[in-house]
Amino acid sequence: MLSLSYAMRMEISEDDVLHVAELARIRVTRTESREIKEQLQTIFQHFSSLQDIDTETVDPTMHISGNQIVLDHTDREDVNQNIRADLIEAPLDTEQVLQNSPRRENTFIRTKGVL
Repeated sequence: MLSLSYAMRMEISEDDVLHVAELARIRVTRTESREIKEQLQTIFQHFSSLQDIDTETVDPTMHISGNQIVLDHTDREDVNQNIRADLIEAPLDTEQVLQNSPRRENTFIRTKGVL
């Protein structure tokens, strides 16, 4: 896997953009691929500037402790919320789930085609 710093130094080619578009099944013209390439390089340049910031002396502002999210900079109870325990429970009954479905087919929820 490429490191973030290496990925940000990489040059993106129009062919890279076209290849990703093909994988995503998105039609992109050569003109659009040039524009997308420039936009991506600008984005990567912004991210690469973050590499220059020294964060070693910066205290973390959030961490998860047990079942609680703790934000170090506040004592507000509405912000420092408890997280529900992960309980294993019996699944809902199929009929109970399907009763709210506007359309169903046997034991499936019927939807419009996605692809």
